[in-house]
Amino acid sequence: MNSIHEQHIRESTINLQSQVVVWIDHQISKETEIPCGLRDGFEIVDDYLKHGESGLALEHLIYMIHETDIQVSDIIKSNLRNAAEAMNMQAVREQLL
Repeated sequence: MNSIHEQHIRESTINLQSQVVVWIDHQISKETEIPCGLRDGFEIVDDYLKHGESGLALEHLIYMIHETDIQVSDIIKSNLRNAAEAMNMQAVREQLL
């Protein structure tokens, strides 16, 4: 069974996916190279979660948010902050404030 922080990360990933896809499509239209960590980012997050690496999944998701500069809803921020707090990842939590 998934822990509550894994559920928060999965829900946030699903909610952010369309925004990141739009960002990637925009970069492709400008013929800008897309880093693998962004192009395959959701697969990476999912793999981390499948292997019990919630902390790495959360860090990668935050990396994707910062690199793409997408707008994140307050609900998603709250979910990610809660996940970080549940895993005692204070430095990660502070990145979401």
